[in-house]
Amino acid sequence: IEIEPFKVRRKTYYEISLIDKELINSSPLLNYLFNNVGNGQAFTTYELKKHHSSKLNKLFTKWQKEKMQEANSAGFFDKKLENKKETNIALMIILLILSGVGIIAAIFLNQDAISFTATLILFALAIIVTIYSGKKLSPYTAKGAETTNRVRGFKKMLDEIGNFKMREVGELALWEEIMPYAVALGVSKKVLKQLKLEFADEIDDANILFWGPFYSSGQDGFASNFNSSFNSGANLNSSTSGGSGGFSGGSSGGFGGGSGGGAF
Repeated sequence: IEIEPFKVRRKTYYEISLIDKELINSSPLLNYLFNNVGNGQAFTTYELKKHHSSKLNKLFTKWQKEKMQEANSAGFFDKKLENKKETNIALMIILLILSGVGIIAAIFLNQDAISFTATLILFALAIIVTIYSGKKLSPYTAKGAETTNRVRGFKKMLDEIGNFKMREVGELALWEEIMPYAVALGVSKKVLKQLKLEFADEIDDANILFWGPFYSSGQDGFASNFNSSFNSGANLNSSTSGGSGGFSGGSSGGFGGGSGGGAF
């Protein structure tokens, strides 16, 4: 696809044009975006924002579930641990309710010290279960934990971008490929600022004008603009369909492209 910014009054929107026509055959969601929101060749985030479709909502929810199934089948998550964590959360809620009822009863019914102590023990157990579930139980398999640590390490590296020379990692072409991941991880503003400092001799004025709004983490950046437009068009903000309530829950990552027009 190719992504180009344009203005509607003072606000920036984006046109997404189809380069490889086979792309829409790979996904009913993409097919709908290009053929129903757009004209079969392109659609804009402005059109998407005004679209408002329950069908788009359903297609998104279906796509979401398919991607989650792919992640589950990849062996990243340990279902037994996930179930155990859910059980502990349920136990924690029960203990909190019982301890709350016990404390109220002890105060208003003047129960003896033994009853009050038992209530405090229940409350302490609820806290221990909460800490254990949050800190000790991981939903990941060994493979999932290793992959997660790599992603976290990559984000930490980008977050500390000013502490090392970018050229020691790679040339501008490599950082162009890294930028979409910086958007997905929420550190694009830092990385872009450092890029302009260290590669000032290679980034011409036209590209800086393009990179700024495209990779910006503000409301005019592509990821933020697409996310808000999609949420509005698919009614995700008020959705009760069980979706995540937003396209940015891991899905908006990966938007990006080369410096010469946004094609990828």
